[in-house]
Formats: sequence, C-alpha cells, structure tokens
Amino acid sequence: MKFLHTSDWHVGRTLNGWSLLEEQEWAFQQIVDLAISEKVDGVIIAGDLYDRAVPPVDAIKLFNKTLARLVLDEHIPVYAISGNHDGAERLHFGRDFFQPQGLHLSTRLEEAFEPIELEDCQIFLLPFIDPIDARIYYKDDEEKEIQGIGDALTYIIKDMEKAFDPDKAHILVTHFAVSKKDDSDGQSLRELMLSETSNTVGGLTNVTSDLFKAFDYVALGHIHTRFASPTKRVQYSGSPVAFNVKEAKRKEEKGVYILELDASGDMSHAFHPLEVRRPIVVLQAPFETLMSP
Repeated sequence: MKFLHTSDWHVGRTLNGWSLLEEQEWAFQQIVDLAISEKVDGVIIAGDLYDRAVPPVDAIKLFNKTLARLVLDEHIPVYAISGNHDGAERLHFGRDFFQPQGLHLSTRLEEAFEPIELEDCQIFLLPFIDPIDARIYYKDDEEKEIQGIGDALTYIIKDMEKAFDPDKAHILVTHFAVSKKDDSDGQSLRELMLSETSNTVGGLTNVTSDLFKAFDYVALGHIHTRFASPTKRVQYSGSPVAFNVKEAKRKEEKGVYILELDASGDMSHAFHPLEVRRPIVVLQAPFETLMSP
C-alpha cells in the first residue's frame, strides 16, 4: 500500500499582509498530481489544515476544491486531523456524511480510538488536544493522573494498542512537538524552530519519540521542517510552502513523503520535493541601495 504524507497546509496564511493562496494552490495541485501518478491508496494531512479557526472564504474555497479533486474526482481517500490552528468543532461539521465518500477527518479525542481498517494496515487519527481534553475523557478513571500532554498521550496510546490487529501495520497521524528520545527538554527541536519559548515549541510542550514505539509509522504535523523528524519511523513532512522570511533563508526544499508498505509489512518513505513558483527572496543591502531604481 502507498500513502502520501503532508501537513501544515495553513490555508489562508499571509506573509506581511500578502496572501499566499496562489502559492498554496500551486503546491496543492502538485500534491494531487503526485498522489495520482504514484497511485497512492490515500493522502494523509497531519493537522493545521487552515491557518485560523475561522478561515476566510477564499481559503475555504481552495481547501474544498483540493479535497473535491482528491476524493470525488480521483477517488483517493483523505485521512486528516485538526491541528492547533484549526477550529476543531467547525471542521467536525458533516463528518458522518463525508466519511463514506472517503474523507476521514478526526477532530475529537474519542474518534482516535477507532482505527480506519484497510487491507494491510490500521490508521489511527489523533487530532491536536490539550491535557484538559484527556482529563475530561478519562474523568471516570481515578487511576489516571494527567498533569501534562506526555501523561495524556501515554494513556491514549495504551488504549489505542488495545485495538491493534497483529496481522496489520499500524500508522498514527497526529499533531504535536516530538523530539528525539535523548532530547527530552526539546532543546534540539527548538533550534530548528523559528519561534521558541523556554519550555514549549510553537505553544506546545514537546514529548519524546519513544512514546510512539508501538507504531510502524507516525505521520506528524506541527513543525514546518522535515529535518525536525526524530526517527525514521516518526516523521514530520514539513509544510508544503514557506511561510516566512526566516524559513526561506534556510533554503530548504518543501515537499511531501510517499510511504510504501511492502508485502512483508515493512514501511519505507521517500521525500518528493515540490516546485516553488515564486520563492521568497531576501535582499540585504544599505537602505539607499535598496531604494534606488
């Protein structure tokens, strides 16, 4: 089986007041074309579908157009989750109607425990949550003490494992800041981020990759560079478009991953770059030079 892993579309994002919708549409067209040419069995979008909880109308139109081409025109299923930028309850509207058509969108914690059953694998869709969401979900279990997101994910993953089919591979789609096992304080992860605080990354406390050892592949969203991926099995695809000047300075190729599950059950992945139509260019010179014709 084959899947395309992408994340952090942030549809409706602007750069210094300029809309990035044209650049996003160009990237999305390439993603759909690649999904078709690679004959994937599904497209994974690991959160932050929109840039805001209440996106502008043009952003909604572009996102709907892209999903319609994938799901309705090409009959390619989409497996997506809400991220910390998304309005989870707004995205939840129509879920039961869309799912039979091939759009699987998880925005609530309780939806994460029921895997999507495919021929050779199970896909678990865990949206972004706060620790309070887990406390509410487990409110009747006095043995579960949840102080932070690490505690919450530990309990959640243990409950997911109860639904594991031992004869299938297990894929998790989620949206958190995940660092290497030996980077518990997230320092290395923060060095790859453009905005940072003393103990959180992008507003989210980090957890370590060993938490996800039960899964054959973890499709992550939240960090906009694939180089933040903590292990070969726990991967960030990065965003398909550069969103700010600092990000552009890294001159990092943007793209997606193609995952392939072979007959033996082994999961491999390969990066596919996307063409940039209008790259962000940084010009540094004295003010007089920049202002001269």
